[in-house]
Amino acid sequence: MKVTGLHAWLISVPLAEPWRTRIAVGEWVCYKQDSLVVFATTDQGLTGYAAGPPSANLAQLINRNLRAAVVNTDPAKLETLRKKVFVRRPQFPGLAQAFAMVEAALIDLHGKIEGCPASKILGTPRLKRIRLVARSLGFLDSNQCEQEAAAAGQQGFGTYRFRLGHGWVGDREMLGRVRHALPSDCRMVADAQAWWQMGSPVYPEMERMAWVESLPELAPLWLAEPFQPGDLPSCEALVGRKAVPIASGEHEAGFDGLRMLAGHGVDVLQVNVMQFGGLFSGRSSLQALAADGRRFVLAGAATPLEVVALAQLASGFDDGVCVGVEWPFCSANPGSAPLAAELLKAPLEIEHGFLRLPEAPGLGVQVNEALVRRFPWKPGASSAVL
Repeated sequence: MKVTGLHAWLISVPLAEPWRTRIAVGEWVCYKQDSLVVFATTDQGLTGYAAGPPSANLAQLINRNLRAAVVNTDPAKLETLRKKVFVRRPQFPGLAQAFAMVEAALIDLHGKIEGCPASKILGTPRLKRIRLVARSLGFLDSNQCEQEAAAAGQQGFGTYRFRLGHGWVGDREMLGRVRHALPSDCRMVADAQAWWQMGSPVYPEMERMAWVESLPELAPLWLAEPFQPGDLPSCEALVGRKAVPIASGEHEAGFDGLRMLAGHGVDVLQVNVMQFGGLFSGRSSLQALAADGRRFVLAGAATPLEVVALAQLASGFDDGVCVGVEWPFCSANPGSAPLAAELLKAPLEIEHGFLRLPEAPGLGVQVNEALVRRFPWKPGASSAVL
């Protein structure tokens, strides 16, 4: 069987109403949800699917550079294709990430051809239920975050991740309200990227350590991405306080960066395998991390299609090592999650915060192609701070 077609579709799904939230630097407004959906087709009428970040550069790499390499190849011979792409061709920026999406679509195809789940193609599956980390889709104020945390807890999620961005005082209030709303054993993950994105006018450096040292009373809690990528002195300073576990790594584009973070004491690695080559490349890197006794979360998914691909990979690891796959969660503003609700023809089966792996071949899902074709790409940022 041969691949006869490969196409990357950029789509923009408008929100019924813009999502507006006051944050420390103004009003954050979200207008639409964007995604990149990949279709790989065969001469026998099968289609493999994948999704990823909505980048015009990635779409062009797939539709122009990778299509020629993939068409007329056997979808099962991924290693041969990888060598063809990375050994004989110039290394364009973003090529690894573009290939990762194509690889996921071909893994979906391979499973459908063989009549087996993608988890079997990726290795020896151990788990049929994958723990999910509910991750808020956008900035929330304290009221919205409290409501969403309560919804996550009621639905059985054991971990809820949300963004900080209201300054030291506002963030502390939000943390307290979220802790009160969640079951006592449900872990909060406070996403602290706003610290270095908004900078010292909002987050004065002199107050940071005192704020961090007040966190243990809110446990169980992880502090996520609290330092800029590559800022190892800040990493060491925060880890050295041992106030709460530190989670980091989702901006790393390679395994070496993850190992460096682990070597500096980061407790939980947040791994976006699609940034450094895909599910197969990610598998070998994750196996090395597991052999070193490192815990990790599979991060970066913005749609259910991405989640199920990562879950197929996660099924090959004990849940004490792979402690979850991020799930795009939105209950504070349900109209802001059209892709989560409509991208797949049938919803994923989620029970008490766990995803039951689909039993159908490949990734086990079918994409709603009508949605993809109904919402063409609209250039421009999906959100902005006004």
